Amino acid sequence: MLKVTETAKDLLQSIDHPAESVVRLEPGEAGGTLKLKLGAPKADDHVIERDGGAVLHVPPTVSTALDGATIDTVRTDTGPRLTISQ
Repeated sequence: MLKVTETAKDLLQSIDHPAESVVRLEPGEAGGTLKLKLGAPKADDHVIERDGGAVLHVPPTVSTALDGATIDTVRTDTGPRLTISQ
């Protein structure tokens, strides 16, 4: 199962987006990369929630590939950044 820390959920929850869209973790164009994007929710998404609301939607292929991984944040000179570790 993919784990998301509370600090990562805070950061994801702070992303402003239209009500009809959700924050999605999708495969990137380059093999092995991932990206956050706004999009429509899909019925088979793995949904990460915070305080009863969805903060991240993950397609099944990505969720399976990240099984056992943790999404967290790190501080950088330009602000917080999401990281994924096994």
